[in-house]
Amino acid sequence: MTRYSTAVKRSALAGLLCYVFAGACAGQEDPVGTEADGFAAVLEAGGLYLELLSEETDGRVLHRLRGLPPKRLAEWASPLPGDGVFRLGELYRLRGRLMSAIRKPRPGSTTLSQAAPFVCTIALDPSGGVAVVRVPRAPRELSNRTELDEPVDAIGVCVDAGAEDAAARFVALRIAWFPEQGLDSGRLLLAASGFDVGLLEEVRHRRRFVNEAVSLEGQAFRSCLRAVSGIGFESLAAPAQEAVADAAELWRVELDQPGRPGAMAAAVVEAAAEGRSSVAPLFLQPEKETGKLVLLTGLARRAVRIALAPSNRVPLGRGAADPAADGIDGYYEVDLFTPDSQNLPVVCCVPTLPEGFPVGEEIRETVRVPAFFFKSWRYRSRRDPAEDRATQLYAPLVIAPGLAWLKQPAQAGGRGSLAWGAAAAALLGGLWWALAAVAKHDRLQRRRIDALLEQPVPLPTAGEPSADGRRAGDAPRHSGGAPDER
Repeated sequence: MTRYSTAVKRSALAGLLCYVFAGACAGQEDPVGTEADGFAAVLEAGGLYLELLSEETDGRVLHRLRGLPPKRLAEWASPLPGDGVFRLGELYRLRGRLMSAIRKPRPGSTTLSQAAPFVCTIALDPSGGVAVVRVPRAPRELSNRTELDEPVDAIGVCVDAGAEDAAARFVALRIAWFPEQGLDSGRLLLAASGFDVGLLEEVRHRRRFVNEAVSLEGQAFRSCLRAVSGIGFESLAAPAQEAVADAAELWRVELDQPGRPGAMAAAVVEAAAEGRSSVAPLFLQPEKETGKLVLLTGLARRAVRIALAPSNRVPLGRGAADPAADGIDGYYEVDLFTPDSQNLPVVCCVPTLPEGFPVGEEIRETVRVPAFFFKSWRYRSRRDPAEDRATQLYAPLVIAPGLAWLKQPAQAGGRGSLAWGAAAAALLGGLWWALAAVAKHDRLQRRRIDALLEQPVPLPTAGEPSADGRRAGDAPRHSGGAPDER
């Protein structure tokens, strides 16, 4: 009877847990995730009872967090309590300043491995309290550092409510980082627009986009697309031009270096003199260029729209013209060929295109694009789908709020262009008439020759001289030399 009761309890508990997570993933009301029960009910449904929470159960709490979509976790998280008292097992949004991020051994272990988690100390805003947050990873620039003062954000489960002499302790999947100084202008601008710069560490270069079970690269892409939609094209143009000059100064010291460094430096300096960024570093050292701001000019040969699945729809970023809009449900993929890309494309992802800009697989339009470099993307040639899989191509992928359409004079219109068009048409018409007259004359001449050839020519009889003085049977005459031997 006891064995049967235990089996029934386990089956009921498993069914309840599946129902909870199915409802969470579908965005429906959760039977044990109501406002009254809170997130603690989800933990207990998975066997994580509040009275048993400790450092030894942190790994199981992390596993439970990974089973829920990030969007659902953000919706479920509660703001910081006004009285500073945290409830055990609840999910909170922790905003504040990161003071330290130190890797510590796992509970029960004395060795410090690369898989060991980080313990981060956060001064919370606006309460001024302190929270200790355990995460599997921390941004590389912040790892194993103390005396930090960096803006961060985390969604964590309270596993220890703390006491008067001890800070509350939390478990979170990651620490979102919004730096204010110490990085290149591109990443700082993204951070000011609400982009978690730590997500750039999820990018996998020289590969296609990977599954989110492997990396949060897709989330990083969508978050960056959201951030640039809030920045806007006009706001990005001037910083991009400054980034061109800054890059030239940094690379100028490499001009005398042999091999690839010197060649890249020369390309960067030469492009900067023309007011644009060189794509050479984006092709050759993408890991060092991730998140940097560039200004590209070239010929757009392809522009197609890519739709996002409803579950991946991107809300508009800070500063967007219409924050109440439904968000970004797709973007345009523009293949750009720059003066130094050696006939290889740079893939530009933009939320919108200028009004009237052509869309299709075959276009030819000159554009200018201020953008953030995201990754080196692996692709196969569209011209030869049967190409061997061993032959792979790589294209820099950049994300931009839009592009400037540099229309040619003929496209701009005006009386001058119409006059030139009329003159060109008249010239072509005259040329056609002349060619037609010559062709008619040739046809008449050919008919006369054919008529003459059809008339019978009397052959001279033997011994009677022909018109040239020869007699039948004589050998052909030549201007000199031996007789014709052909």
